[in-house]
Amino acid sequence: MIVYSADAIATNEEVNVETVEFTLDANLKKVVASAKLYLDDVVVATATNSDVSDVANSVITFDNISNLDFPTVESELKLAIVTETIGYEKVGEAVLDVAVTEVALTEAEGVDSSETVVVDVTDVDTAPETDSELFSVVPAVVVASVDQKLETGSVKVTVTVDTGDNTATGSAASPVVTIQGLGVIDLVTSTGVVNFNIFEEGESTGLTEGSFGVVVSGSQTFDLIPTDTTAVTYTLRLPTDGVTYDAAASTGLTSNLSAELDLGTKTYE
Repeated sequence: MIVYSADAIATNEEVNVETVEFTLDANLKKVVASAKLYLDDVVVATATNSDVSDVANSVITFDNISNLDFPTVESELKLAIVTETIGYEKVGEAVLDVAVTEVALTEAEGVDSSETVVVDVTDVDTAPETDSELFSVVPAVVVASVDQKLETGSVKVTVTVDTGDNTATGSAASPVVTIQGLGVIDLVTSTGVVNFNIFEEGESTGLTEGSFGVVVSGSQTFDLIPTDTTAVTYTLRLPTDGVTYDAAASTGLTSNLSAELDLGTKTYE
């Protein structure tokens, strides 16, 4: 997965760089199995776990790079990581809200002139402005899909758990997650859905947002049913981070959907 990117441009002539280092604000020695360095969409270097320092603020080092030539037009430098497997008899670990704090480019010279170049990284912004610029590595992620929209009178949302090759803490079984909330927003009022009851599909006991406590190992469908249908319009969306859940010892996690989900609109007369 891509965990960091920055724009880059060379002036006067193309610049060749042999070493790139990324410093992060967590120890990733047991997290990163390997890493790739991209210039635009081309892989220019790879790193292994041995290139990740085992310190509080790990450094991922790409060195002896032979084909990292920055052009005189804007390009994008990207860091991607492959994570270790988490779980029973696995070496991987979970980490939350990690950020790249420093980027260093050294052993640089002009491609035509062969003169040594000092790379200016003063404009590289490594301070995350939003939570979306942080990354986490967890035992399981969740994906939500819409099975039925509000136009039918109620909403059905299915949450699916993706554990990859990760396993449970004490066995080779797949890890389970505990869904705690959906965080559906009503665009008409710009608030949470206060006039809806939420149920596990097939159940009659309502769930309380933020404390569902629904354990899921594969997928689970939830029903949203309006409680007030008197002269009102509802327009519902599920934000990209709307699903809250716990996975093993990692609590307070949120989904990272590719786009918000349209749950439908309905006007009651």
